Amino acid sequence: MTGRGQIPASKAKTADRNVFVSTLKNLERGISSALRNDPRYLDRFRNFESKLEPVFRKVISFAPEGELAELRAVREMFRGFDGLGDTEKAGVLSASAGRINAVLSKFKTEAAPAPAAGSPPALDSPVDRLRGVGPAFASFLAKKSVFTVRDALLYFPFRYEDRRNIKPVSQAEPNVWQTVRGRIDFAGRTRGGRGAQYRVTLKEGGGSLDLVWFHFDDRYMRGKYGTGKLVIVSGEVGVDPRRGTLQILHPAADRVEVLGREDEAEGSIHIDRIVPVYPLTEGLGQRRLRSVMKTVSEQTGLLDGIMPEGCADGLVPLPDAVAEMHFPDGAGGCPDFSRGAWEAGGRDRNLPAPRTVAFFEFLLLRLAIEMRKNTRSAAGGIEFGSDGGMCERFARATPFELTASQKDAVSLIRERMESPDRMNVLLQGDVGSGKTIVALQAIMKALDSGYQAALMAPTQVLAEQHARLIMRHTKGMGIKVAVLKGGDSGADFESAASGGAGIVVGTHALIYDRVKFKRLGLAVVDEQHKFGVAQREKLTSKGLSPDILVMTATPIPRSLAMTVYGDLEVVSIKGLPGGRKPVETSVTGKSPRDRRGMLDAIKSETEQGGQCYFICPLIDADSEGDEEVSGVFEAASDLRKDLPGARVSVLHGRMPPEEKDRVMNEFQNGSVDVLVSTTVVEVGVDVPNAALIVIDNADRFGISQLHQLRGRVGRGSRQSRCILLKSSGISDEGARRLDVLAETPDGFSIAETDLRMRGPGEFLGTKQSGAANFRFADLVMDSEVLSLAHNSAKEMLKNDPELKNSPVLKEMALEAAQPLEAVQPLETVQPFETAQPSIKSD
Repeated sequence: MTGRGQIPASKAKTADRNVFVSTLKNLERGISSALRNDPRYLDRFRNFESKLEPVFRKVISFAPEGELAELRAVREMFRGFDGLGDTEKAGVLSASAGRINAVLSKFKTEAAPAPAAGSPPALDSPVDRLRGVGPAFASFLAKKSVFTVRDALLYFPFRYEDRRNIKPVSQAEPNVWQTVRGRIDFAGRTRGGRGAQYRVTLKEGGGSLDLVWFHFDDRYMRGKYGTGKLVIVSGEVGVDPRRGTLQILHPAADRVEVLGREDEAEGSIHIDRIVPVYPLTEGLGQRRLRSVMKTVSEQTGLLDGIMPEGCADGLVPLPDAVAEMHFPDGAGGCPDFSRGAWEAGGRDRNLPAPRTVAFFEFLLLRLAIEMRKNTRSAAGGIEFGSDGGMCERFARATPFELTASQKDAVSLIRERMESPDRMNVLLQGDVGSGKTIVALQAIMKALDSGYQAALMAPTQVLAEQHARLIMRHTKGMGIKVAVLKGGDSGADFESAASGGAGIVVGTHALIYDRVKFKRLGLAVVDEQHKFGVAQREKLTSKGLSPDILVMTATPIPRSLAMTVYGDLEVVSIKGLPGGRKPVETSVTGKSPRDRRGMLDAIKSETEQGGQCYFICPLIDADSEGDEEVSGVFEAASDLRKDLPGARVSVLHGRMPPEEKDRVMNEFQNGSVDVLVSTTVVEVGVDVPNAALIVIDNADRFGISQLHQLRGRVGRGSRQSRCILLKSSGISDEGARRLDVLAETPDGFSIAETDLRMRGPGEFLGTKQSGAANFRFADLVMDSEVLSLAHNSAKEMLKNDPELKNSPVLKEMALEAAQPLEAVQPLETVQPFETAQPSIKSD
């Protein structure tokens, strides 16, 4: 017997195979379609790689074990696809289509028999099993990551329109969105030539209203709009400025209902109700999609019993919630789940249906995260011994006293390392809080137990800085530190493989296949938000269950810590080391007077022997055609003119690595007064003598990134300053960001504000945002529901650790965790580069 929400194993395997074959066919169809176009057309395939990624994830999640390696290899072929030339793109498409067809050919004779005609679809049935969905329409849905009936059930409207309260056109009100009705009195082209219009005049109750189109198919319009027919239309009613008559300009096709008889309107899903509006893509029309989704909403019974009852307060059964989300019953007002409505005080997201759907999405991810953590614990890790000689000598050599918060972090990390379970800790702290010295304590503990430690940093500059710091603090302790770079080979590689190097520091080069370790016990990843999950796992795979310590100076808001970073135990360092002061931050314009004040600040700093950063958002000023935005070369040239005698150098991401090293070393040793740079200095660069940073066009950066840049100063005992130069055309939101930064020195508060202002996708960036791609749930607006789901997931797994009693829920949870796999390519990443702002930069 199988209970509700459960399927027999044999049927599950058949369903998996059907979904796999169907999805793989859709993938091959999309690639072949692109290949058939003239190569010159390929330039129009913008973001093709990112569009294919969800399809690959779906294929791989359902793929048989024997096909995983081949399909992952095909996916790797598309890494960097968008940056290729037309010939290279065509080559990738051709080769990938051939390999996919080779996989498909293995399943042609194995395909399960087609389901009997009229048999009801299952949750994992391909979406084309639904009435009204053929192969072509299914390929359009696949663009929105809708492959199965289950995907369609969870593909929700992004807004709703209230098309109730239908008025005769005589009662239409100007400048109000409304639904009106009237009979066609006139329909036809009213102008000729380039200014042609098609006008349909509706009359009823002594009033009239025009529907006006400027772009139309004359034959189609004549066939649809016949005199005497009844029209019900929704839209913004305006006034024709010349004729003074009421009109609706270009009403959307799905908002117009043309009826032969009045009773034809009964039961329509497009009018006289609260109408769902779904996200579209090329090939999907709103009216057709809404009709299909009505069919989908009739399958909500397939969700019955999947989510246990009584999980949390304020929930309703999942099938009822999903049905209500698609087609609200209209008993109340028209729901608005948008960010704007929420910020204005609306609480529609607290209604039972949206609350239940958000809870369910959060529950799936939390279950997956907790199961992953349980699996890791069951596998065991390294049980490091208590502190020995290395730890004691290092502690004596540290030239300063740790803060109370640093000591607490060290204590907890030691406790986790001494446990037989594998440590997986995220160490977060504000810029300059002293995370590196805490990580070095953990590294010493690994060395005491006879293991190696690896430290991976996102840039070559930061990796070499870490190496110098380690060498300085471990001088005379007999510890060999190896530094690996992308193009290197030789002694350092050999010392890592032989175990001669106890500490190995590097960039992405550490995860290259040729890098070997003899006994890797601890993997430390600095500025981990610059790396994808796959890169972190690649590093740790070079040892036998090494402990993991990842660090970030971008504090993680609580909601993100529970989702994107949910498999990590978060340890926070609060406050700054003794003697350091918060950076004074001011916002100024770019008038001649403001510029004079900024130049005076730089001159004063350099004349006192200090140094200054000057940050630009672009390398080349003319790359965007904005006269106000300076690139690094133009800014440096202007500063040399305005500050004669000042030693000004330029740093940016397109420079050869050796040139970057030379410039950075000159700045660190004091040979450069002003370093004009892009955001390549965003993380980790430590020059205590630099006490002033100027950020040009600061409103073009995110608030968290500005805080990171501000953290380049304030690393010595002197009072440091940050000057934010705002654009003359700054937006209200941009001004608010700068004001928040100027008033708030605390990075934890800034991170929460940044998440609220930008949302998780922009906050995290492309490498890490996958886990935040919920169909409906929102980490900001639904944070309270997230906490409920977190607690429920723990409780459920305490009673049923492997979810044996809920196999469908388990399957959905594991699939929900698939986006945690990073999209970022590995070997193709330049070792020096860092993530840039959302605008064009390095």
